[in-house]
Order: sequence, then C-alpha cells, then structure tokens
Amino acid sequence: MAQPMSYLLFKLNLEMAHVSTFGRDLWVQLKYQEYLSNFYNTQKKREGLIDPPKNPPNLK
Repeated sequence: MAQPMSYLLFKLNLEMAHVSTFGRDLWVQLKYQEYLSNFYNTQKKREGLIDPPKNPPNLK
C-alpha cells in the first residue's frame, strides 16, 4: 500500500507550484485533510480492483 505524503512535503509542493502558504496555515491544513481523504478513498478503490472478491457470483 502506498503511503500519503507528509504535511511538510504537501506544503512544499504547494510552494513549488507557486501557491503562497505564508500566513495561510489553516487553509493549508484544510487542503491537506482533503488530500488525505481523497488519497485513502482512492486506495480503497484500488484495493477493491486489485483484490477481487474471493467468491465471485456465478454468472451461468
């Protein structure tokens, strides 16, 4: 399973994308929480695709 990026790396990526984070800690924290939520949702979807159900229904 992949690991999410750390908060500091997330903030650094924003700065490298020319998004100012100076004095916007609350906004950055909210964006990081959104990132984590999306990251874990995507991981759950991928795991469902990688590990199909053990007993798939018979389609006869």
